[in-house]
Amino acid sequence: MKSNRLRLKTGALIAALALVFGIAAIPAVSAGANSAQKDWYGSASSGMLVTDENCPVIVESETLTFDIQTFPANYYYEQEEFDAYDAKVTAHYNFYNPADYEVNMTLVFPFGEYTSYLGEHIDESGKYLVTAGGERIESSVRHTLSYGEFNAERDVAKILDGYKEDEFYSPDMPVHYYTCRFSGFDGTKGVYVKLDYDKSNTRVFYSVAGAQFDETPYVLLPYEGGADPVSYVKNGSVIYLFVIGKDAEPEFSFNQSWPLFGDDIADKINVTERDITFKDVMLVYYDEYYGVSETDWYNAAIEYLDRYGCLDFAMPNSLMRWFEYRLTVPAGGRLENEVTAPLYPNINGNYSSAVYEYRYLLSPAKCWAGFGSLDITVNTPYYITGCPLGDFQKVEGGYGLHFDSLPDGELTFTMCQEKHYYRTSGILPDIAVVILIAVFSVILGLQVIVAIPLTIVFAVTGKFSSKSKP
Repeated sequence: MKSNRLRLKTGALIAALALVFGIAAIPAVSAGANSAQKDWYGSASSGMLVTDENCPVIVESETLTFDIQTFPANYYYEQEEFDAYDAKVTAHYNFYNPADYEVNMTLVFPFGEYTSYLGEHIDESGKYLVTAGGERIESSVRHTLSYGEFNAERDVAKILDGYKEDEFYSPDMPVHYYTCRFSGFDGTKGVYVKLDYDKSNTRVFYSVAGAQFDETPYVLLPYEGGADPVSYVKNGSVIYLFVIGKDAEPEFSFNQSWPLFGDDIADKINVTERDITFKDVMLVYYDEYYGVSETDWYNAAIEYLDRYGCLDFAMPNSLMRWFEYRLTVPAGGRLENEVTAPLYPNINGNYSSAVYEYRYLLSPAKCWAGFGSLDITVNTPYYITGCPLGDFQKVEGGYGLHFDSLPDGELTFTMCQEKHYYRTSGILPDIAVVILIAVFSVILGLQVIVAIPLTIVFAVTGKFSSKSKP
């Protein structure tokens, strides 16, 4: 009983602290961009290929222009409503080729993961633009798996023209695909699988779907074997089994006895088999709606599988999108290049006026042979409330920031419609905290516990801080 009371008291304290520190935010994907070299080659006037360890082209200057006349809605249901949203960023590059030969290079420009703002069938393609020398040029959209933390060198290397190589898997590897349907019984039954295989030449994944799901498995999980049921099923459930490599001929049962036995067992467990390839497995969630090539989808899926040990339908939400395009810079010549993309900031609704955080990736620019100055302009009627990279200066029509060279770190800044704002949710008012302290001090019967939440109160309200809180 004493340990139970202690657990209840501890749980009450945790609940109180959770209430004190609870924060409600509206998440969205950050805007990210900047061009990086994917590959390049030079060509002399004679037509011979010129190879070099590094591309000689430098960025003499870059100008970033953020046009933020409107903040985004939390969600867009209709195309017309989304078309009215006009916030965008334009990156203008001035390239210079100091070499005595013409350089042809492939550039990639990351412009963010899929945003949570957009409803189904919302088309955002009209908000993107790539130009060179003032003329619109052809570009393609590429996709790679993103871990939520961008690394230019690592992520650029993921953009492949063919299928990713793996120590075990290959696109044409044979897969024996088993569909096991259960019917004709009430309640819930545990399903056992008899499957003997060698992991050096066979890998096995499975998925379970109830009667309310369609033929697409919800998530593919690795089959590890063991004495426990692989899953529990009801009437109408389906188990999908993918035997990759050498076939292992699985058997299914409601118990651990083989061969199968019981009343009308053949009617209750119906197994069908067909042969597919590993590429088919990696494309099991493929949807043309996302506009992803089969090659990029396969490469992202197999990387997802290698990293997380499973594959699920949410994988497309972790895809970074890139523009890929080619530029030619003449020997000793210059070229202007512009990329425009919409802005999707993070939204924090915990304040009297929502706070919007914008993020722009500067690190890809480190790949150039040289980088000159960087100018940042924010055209907006709103207020910039913070920027870790530097202090924006108020200029006509908005704000400006200048760097003589490429700064370290990524560009992030926050904006708000009001110059002064305050937190309205996420932390309880002081009086509520004091009441909680009194109540839980009585519950716990510990005088010393008072010191902890009091410290929290003073830290939150700024009583121990020399800096004022917004």
